[in-house]
Amino acid sequence: MENKTKKRILAIVAAVLAVVIIVVAILLILSQCQGGGKPPKKVVVVTNNDKENDDNEQGDDSEQDDDPYANDDITLDLGYTGNDIFEAYEIMDTASNSVVFTVDNDGEPLNKFFRGITGTVYHSSEYINLDPHGRKYTEEMLDLELSRLRDSGFKILRTIFWSDWMWTGDPNNPWDTESQTMLDFYAWCKKVEEYGLKVAPIMMWNYPGLFYGGNNYLVEVDYLIPKKLDENGNPILAYDFGQYHDLVDHELQNERCADFVATTAKALYDHGVTNFFGFFFSTEPKEDGGLATGAFAKWQVDTFVACEQALRDAGFRNKGSDNYVTLIGPNQNSLSGRGGLARYFMENAPHVFDIYTSHTTLDTQSVTDDPYDDNYRIFSGYVESMDLFGLRHKQEYWLDEFGSNGDAYNEELDLDDPWFAVNRATQHIAAFNAGVSAISIWQFLDQTWPDYYGSGGEYEYGTQRSGSAPSLYKSEVPWSIYYTESIFAKFTGVEGGTTYKTVPLEDGGGLYAVTVKLADGGWTVLIVNMSTDEKTFTMNFDEAINATLYRYLYEAGNSNPTSAASVTVADKGFKNVKKTFSDTLAGGSVVAYSTMECFTNQ
Repeated sequence: MENKTKKRILAIVAAVLAVVIIVVAILLILSQCQGGGKPPKKVVVVTNNDKENDDNEQGDDSEQDDDPYANDDITLDLGYTGNDIFEAYEIMDTASNSVVFTVDNDGEPLNKFFRGITGTVYHSSEYINLDPHGRKYTEEMLDLELSRLRDSGFKILRTIFWSDWMWTGDPNNPWDTESQTMLDFYAWCKKVEEYGLKVAPIMMWNYPGLFYGGNNYLVEVDYLIPKKLDENGNPILAYDFGQYHDLVDHELQNERCADFVATTAKALYDHGVTNFFGFFFSTEPKEDGGLATGAFAKWQVDTFVACEQALRDAGFRNKGSDNYVTLIGPNQNSLSGRGGLARYFMENAPHVFDIYTSHTTLDTQSVTDDPYDDNYRIFSGYVESMDLFGLRHKQEYWLDEFGSNGDAYNEELDLDDPWFAVNRATQHIAAFNAGVSAISIWQFLDQTWPDYYGSGGEYEYGTQRSGSAPSLYKSEVPWSIYYTESIFAKFTGVEGGTTYKTVPLEDGGGLYAVTVKLADGGWTVLIVNMSTDEKTFTMNFDEAINATLYRYLYEAGNSNPTSAASVTVADKGFKNVKKTFSDTLAGGSVVAYSTMECFTNQ
């Protein structure tokens, strides 16, 4: 009898242990995200809330169940999403104080080459031993940053590339593509490819430096700055800022620059760099300095035309080929409203750039100031230049260096202020509503500059503080803006999207939106509530989208950055949206409603 009792007890214990093991295994599977360790929340998907179908008849599935949890079809168990459990609610008639948007998704698109936030400046200097004092990331630190870039939705890394990395010092044999620095750079390119990231080197980092030279590490090697000689055979050194033509032999310079660019492209392909996206040409070239209008612009056209021709001659500009080199520029810092230098290239050398670009960073006195109108005015001017030459739906226009704090960095505009994130997101929507194709962030992640340890302005011990997360030398905890930039980067797709004008019927009172049809046929609606007030909105599509939209939300009032830097996951959804859906957002909200499914932080 005792043996039977023992056997029964052992059997019960074994059964209990088996159940515990199964439960633990399930919890481990569910916690395989950066926010793991907490049970999943039930996220309610609101059933189709369209009032009528296309025939103006009541839809069969338009009614809500009395008990939203009674029907398993309208709920999803998603990954851990925060402290709140969102409940289904009945979609009521639009309140008189709510904002009604119309989406012109059956009309002319704003942009047919939409990439959203696709790129960021991210240099290889932490990988290729550029710092003479040995400041260099460990493999674990590099892996962490690359994982964050990938998980946040970035695709293209715009990286500095200096000519002295392969300069031999011999004008008769100028380039060594097997130098140690170049070998390290190829290895870095292959490293980032493991994370699905492409690289786009910036050629001729400081174009004005090609005219006056110097020892600053931002200036190209003197070989690319052939000096004119005086009657005694000595280089002309005394010059006025606006008289570069008295200093440089431009014809020889263009020949050497073109050789440098074509040699670099060949070296990258020859060394197996398959994630090479293309070249950015120059950084913030000038048009001023007392020069006659267009003079400096003409010299840049001559330089970049020579470079494009050299790439063409080397077989790198045959569209559709595997080794096609995309050219992006002219990267002018422009508040002109018309992208003056970009427009000059459109008119005088339209074959050079595949993607036109401008840099813009508008000052904001307070993070709660609404920046939409000022930004929209500037960005619309850029796209109007494309319209002037019939290029809007033929080529892309990027903001290729967006958000740098510059020398006017204001400590009062704390990067960790949750409203700073909302302010920046509002500027993004202004750009997309103006018809801009894509945005490349000026540093999603803070980075150190080799052999520089100064502080002041936007620098802190040699680290440029203009990103969404500090250098890992300082902390693994990102700032609030990290989460909003990730929402925009992740849920606007990769490339091939289409944007549609999304406007309120009346003043939105700080509520702004843009609608994106993704390349796979899905949809994303981006909305920012720049006001401090809670707002209800209704989104009306001209044509039915017939899609379930999941909500990815950031609220300034609930921002709580952690070292996990978790990618935003869905907290709510709207099932079978046809032509309308509604929601309520707290003041200081940034949200994406998207068909893209992200239920864990992987």
